[in-house]
Amino acid sequence: MDPVTAIGLASSTLTFVESGAKVISGAVEAYGSPSGLTADNRSSELVVTEMQRRALVLHPPNDLDLTGNEKALCKLADECVDISTRIIALIEKTKLKNRKSKFNAFLAGARSRWYEGERQQLERRLTDCRGQLAIQIDILARFVRLPKVSCCSRRTRR
Repeated sequence: MDPVTAIGLASSTLTFVESGAKVISGAVEAYGSPSGLTADNRSSELVVTEMQRRALVLHPPNDLDLTGNEKALCKLADECVDISTRIIALIEKTKLKNRKSKFNAFLAGARSRWYEGERQQLERRLTDCRGQLAIQIDILARFVRLPKVSCCSRRTRR
């Protein structure tokens, strides 16, 4: 075997062993977890669910009287909800279905590893969307006088 082929084979073997170790580690973690998820997926689920809940609150039931900035805020909130829903669906796919089965734990670990890249990509998009949402809220807060704030300011002036 020539040296280049040997190096390629060794590299492939190391990659395979590393991936296998991550799958087994995820399987053991999911098997021992009350939620059937790895700690990373459990943390992501918590953060993403909270982000989804907050984004849903930003969308009013009637959007006919909204200004351009308010419509932009609603559009960003919708995007956040969409991305959050996709992340939660991916996490649900990785959840351990049968907590008593070690084979199902192995499958959950493999699914977690399989969807890890896609989940991380969606989380990056959600982070970008959350940043844009914060900017849009800041813009609205600077240029729109909220009725609640104006009521409070009138009370303090009396």
